[in-house]
Amino acid sequence: MSQREQLEAEFDKVLYDYNIPPKIRNQKLKEIEKALVQALDVRVGVIFYDSWGYDQTQNDFLQVIEVSPTKKTVTCQMIGSKQSDTHSVVADPEFKYGPLFRLHVKYFSHKPLLKGTYPFCSNHDYARDPVGYKGAWREGSFWPYENKPVYETPPNEGH
Repeated sequence: MSQREQLEAEFDKVLYDYNIPPKIRNQKLKEIEKALVQALDVRVGVIFYDSWGYDQTQNDFLQVIEVSPTKKTVTCQMIGSKQSDTHSVVADPEFKYGPLFRLHVKYFSHKPLLKGTYPFCSNHDYARDPVGYKGAWREGSFWPYENKPVYETPPNEGH
């Protein structure tokens, strides 16, 4: 059994042990999560995505550009997507846009999760001004992209 598998088993054991007082259980889970973050396979080039929307589904994709020495944060860049079929899109790592930004690496449901704010809805001219980003920022949680189409509301549907 790998170190990650051992940590995941320990995490699940503590999570579902209701004999441990909540305050102590939460403290133990945080300690195990810190160790799990170190064991997660988050590396340069990996693609993550965030699926969001209220009455229509949108997806944002990003690519990891750099992993911090502590593995607690990653530097990322937004990438585009291509229509795969009528109701799905795939990541397009050839189309990079926006400024570089940092997200926190978390552990959730046996997977790495990137959390934090990222650039959103910008018409900023990066070629002319690469550091003066003045666009909006959005809070998000990015999941590992499995190189297969993900559902998205078609452009002619929704509002």
